[in-house]
Amino acid sequence: MEIICELGDVTEIILSKAETHVVGIKEGSTSYRILIVDDSETNRDLLKQLLSPIGFELEEATNGKEAIQQLENWKPDLTDGQSHAGNDGHRSHNHHSNNS
Repeated sequence: MEIICELGDVTEIILSKAETHVVGIKEGSTSYRILIVDDSETNRDLLKQLLSPIGFELEEATNGKEAIQQLENWKPDLTDGQSHAGNDGHRSHNHHSNNS
């Protein structure tokens, strides 16, 4: 017996769930900056699709070296992600922690 099935679009499922719970940042509230760090463009795009409609200010970096530059220049409130290229995320996190 052979069973054939098709995979759905995970992005649509995640977005529809997120939209039913979080609709946005309250108007007049503080704007939050999030730095997305990942060497995968697909992962960065997914996070941007999830977080942008809520109202977060977003920037991205593809590796630890770019993340350190963004941390120093843009000063995000939160850094999210993982990078396997260049400087590792651990080193970037330590740099941010020591300079906050």
